[in-house]
Amino acid sequence: MDINNRISKVCEDKKVKQIDLVTFGCGSKQTVNSVLHGRQKPNTQFLEVFLNHYKDVNARWLLTGGEEQTLHEDRTNYGFCKECIKKDGVIEFLRKECAAKDKRIEQLLIEGSSSGGAVSQTDGKKKVS
Repeated sequence: MDINNRISKVCEDKKVKQIDLVTFGCGSKQTVNSVLHGRQKPNTQFLEVFLNHYKDVNARWLLTGGEEQTLHEDRTNYGFCKECIKKDGVIEFLRKECAAKDKRIEQLLIEGSSSGGAVSQTDGKKKVS
């Protein structure tokens, strides 16, 4: 199966019409028709628009026929994009902040008990008992 057949298969599976590909910006009616009927190989614009619109289609499969036709849900939802890496960094930062605050609470509890007063766990202020 060549690339044109794989593009046609995706369109058939997803019930995509030629006009849809034109509307998405894959190319003119003539270009899209030629690609779908195997008279012309898709250009980079066609492939980029097609793959950006159908994010679950495995680009390696589309280009070479290797691997599976669709990506697993975790790769389509979380991918390896810069935004995901940034979110992972924010999560790690918040985890460290929580750990630091937990340590501070423990310190306040220890200080409060050694000075003869109890420390409220809700606000960290000493209460004289």
